[in-house]
Amino acid sequence: MNNNIPKWKRPFDIFFSLIAIFIFLPIMLIIAILIKIFDRGSCIYTQRRVGLNGKEFNILKFRTMYADADKRLENLLKNDSKAREEWEKFFKLRNDPRITPV
Repeated sequence: MNNNIPKWKRPFDIFFSLIAIFIFLPIMLIIAILIKIFDRGSCIYTQRRVGLNGKEFNILKFRTMYADADKRLENLLKNDSKAREEWEKFFKLRNDPRITPV
């Protein structure tokens, strides 16, 4: 641990993080409600990431794809040759049917 960090930094970080949470909480609630309206799945998506020194941790994100995104992609690639070609070339789709309107 770095001993050059001032003692006031941790309380400062906590204080301003709490303020930011309260400011953005109404916006986050609106986003969660909109996700629920468009798709009945969970509002939050959990993903494993690798951080500093290879340490793994979970992140929480708002879900931007439908709960059945894998099935939607499989159907599209099976029935649309242009979409399949785009997917194989770029591993993404310009008009991706898996993405929610939110």
